[in-house]
Amino acid sequence: MVTPFATVPSGHVVDHVAKRRRPLSDLGNTACAVHHRCANIPPSTTDPIIRCDRNVNRFGSEEHSSLAGPARREKRDVTTHLTAPGTDGEGRTALTAAIAHGKIRNVLFLLKHGADVNQPDDKGRTPLMEAIRYADTTMSDLLLAYGADPNLADQRGWTPLTWASFFGDTEKVLLLIERGADPNKPDNNGRTALVEAAIMGRWQIVRYLLAYKADAYQAGRDGMTPLMAAVLYEQRDIVSLLLRCGVRARHADHQGRIPLIEAVSGRDTRITEYLLNYDADILCEDGNGLTALTAACRSGRKEQVALLLKQRIDPNRPDGKGRIPLIEAADRGHTHIMELLLDHGANPNVADKDGLTALTAARRGKHMQSAGLLLDRGCRTDQSDKEGPTILTNAVRPIRKYFIAFMIVCLFLGNEGEKPV
Repeated sequence: MVTPFATVPSGHVVDHVAKRRRPLSDLGNTACAVHHRCANIPPSTTDPIIRCDRNVNRFGSEEHSSLAGPARREKRDVTTHLTAPGTDGEGRTALTAAIAHGKIRNVLFLLKHGADVNQPDDKGRTPLMEAIRYADTTMSDLLLAYGADPNLADQRGWTPLTWASFFGDTEKVLLLIERGADPNKPDNNGRTALVEAAIMGRWQIVRYLLAYKADAYQAGRDGMTPLMAAVLYEQRDIVSLLLRCGVRARHADHQGRIPLIEAVSGRDTRITEYLLNYDADILCEDGNGLTALTAACRSGRKEQVALLLKQRIDPNRPDGKGRIPLIEAADRGHTHIMELLLDHGANPNVADKDGLTALTAARRGKHMQSAGLLLDRGCRTDQSDKEGPTILTNAVRPIRKYFIAFMIVCLFLGNEGEKPV
């Protein structure tokens, strides 16, 4: 568990919440206080619903609504119809439809007359989730005051806190945490609100979630931790924040991926710099045996390779499976990477554990520019590869049969031209 650090003062967050909203104990009757906030609707009248029933019950086409039709035909029993459980053709209840249209007076009326504040629609979304997605903070506060559960999940496993983190609504995130939302509750894929906030680059929300004891090492089924999510989606500010909060840079996920190795395969060198400035191990290997330099050479990121070489890493050092950075670059035709490696002391004649050399790899991939660079840098042509023949023999093998045929023709013509004595 990651606890609040000096860079993320939890006291400051709590003070911010206290200044933003008065404590519930000071409100007295919470429902009554919210009621007065909503333009002092008389609790005994049904006129607001009757006048606005088209806004409340317009779920889609009017013939598909299971609530609007009976309510219009018999206005004397409108409360019973509107608060009854049931959905329309689009799967919405009367309460969720009123929330989606922003009709807070209708929402308050339905709640005061017994509408189920936690009744989900056909997609499993509760009224609180609809308020998080479509309405303002006042609507969410109203539903929570009437007993909405902030930890109920929809069919995807997303809670209201996950939705608020995804959309980047800081006020709603603070409200939900204040009312008991669990920041570590995972969805169906095992991801938490912190992971979703990291993916979307919600810096302020990540900061608040960490201050409220969100687990920075909790990974989903795909093994993605918050730091790994920030690295893969190139959210440099989130990476910096997590590292400053004490998250270990060399922590591998469930699939054996390491943040540094994933970072060097991307475009943002600032993320690599952040990881190297903390406890990232430049010689670490992931679950596939890849090192950071080998991964950067494979992806063709020249800036990443240059940054790693500045750390005085050996360019001839093989990875966990015996792969050489220069050979990996030659096999993919990354001539600019090969030139950088050779300038920093890479051996052009080095071979991997299978006997494969960089020149053989370049020839096999038909990368003539890469092969020419190796020859210019002193690569030997008399080396044998894993199949035995030398580089020069392999080069002339495709034209060998034509050369033999040409020699036979020349010998035949020479014999025909001899004159008898």
